[in-house]
Amino acid sequence: MSDELYLNVFICAAGLLLHIMMKWAEYRSSIQKLGLSKYLGEVPAQTAVAVIGSVAAFTVTHAMEWMNPGMALACGYMGNSVAENLTKKFMDGKP
Repeated sequence: MSDELYLNVFICAAGLLLHIMMKWAEYRSSIQKLGLSKYLGEVPAQTAVAVIGSVAAFTVTHAMEWMNPGMALACGYMGNSVAENLTKKFMDGKP
C-alpha cells in the first residue's frame, strides 16, 4: 500500500473514533457514566454497523478514485452516523 493510502486509512479511522467518542460522551452525560469498553458492550450492534459502514464507504470511495483526506475523514465519521440512523429507525419500529 502507498503512503497516501495509509494516511487516508488513518484519517478514516480518526473520523470513526471521533464520532464514537462524541456518542460515548453524550451517553455518559445523559444516560449512564460508563467506561469506553462497557459503553461499546452496551451498543455492540451499533458499533459493528459503524465500523462496517466506514469500511464500505472508504472502499467504494477509494475504488471510484474519489479518495482524498477530506473524503477519508467523512467516510469514518459517516460510518457511525449511518449506524445511529439505522438504530433509531429500527428501534422506533418504522418500516
